[in-house]
Amino acid sequence: MQLKINHYKDIIVEWIPYNQFIDIKEIAKFDFTTFYSAIWSDGPLIYNNDCYNDDIYDEYKRVPKRVSNEKAILKCLDNSQNNSNELFLDEAGAARTCLINNGNIDRITIYGIFQEPSTKDYIIVIKDCYCAKCGDRYTDLCYKWCKPCQVNYLKQNFANWTSENEIIDEFIQEMQLKIESYKDIIVE
Repeated sequence: MQLKINHYKDIIVEWIPYNQFIDIKEIAKFDFTTFYSAIWSDGPLIYNNDCYNDDIYDEYKRVPKRVSNEKAILKCLDNSQNNSNELFLDEAGAARTCLINNGNIDRITIYGIFQEPSTKDYIIVIKDCYCAKCGDRYTDLCYKWCKPCQVNYLKQNFANWTSENEIIDEFIQEMQLKIESYKDIIVE
């Protein structure tokens, strides 16, 4: 995957030492996969516009930089130590596929892979795509917009205003709850 870097904003996928992760918490479990949230101490390796080897602008001489203490999702493939490498690589490729939300394409970013020392299970490290407030997946990952949180915010503010016309108030509240995207206009 490192050889597939086409743009300076691309993430460099790497083998990550297990001891780089702190505050590991299980967030979901399915048949053969367990998801954890964690803080990656060193963080992902990215190319930064401001990092150059010399003073001359040359996009081929950019230097990668780490973003420390990055929140990440750990996708543990249970019993993956017993599976073939091909099966694991298929799963890693599937983790990188696009998710389509409300017409927006969200590509899941893979930071790297590591092996859990005690179980020998392989773990795919992906960019955090879950809302810190409610734990749901962001409705729009690119803008880190969470529809459930936005709806809760609007509901909490229903009591803070009134037009003194119950029919108009109900209409406004109904229209506000129909939001589907960060781009939607909120009726007031």
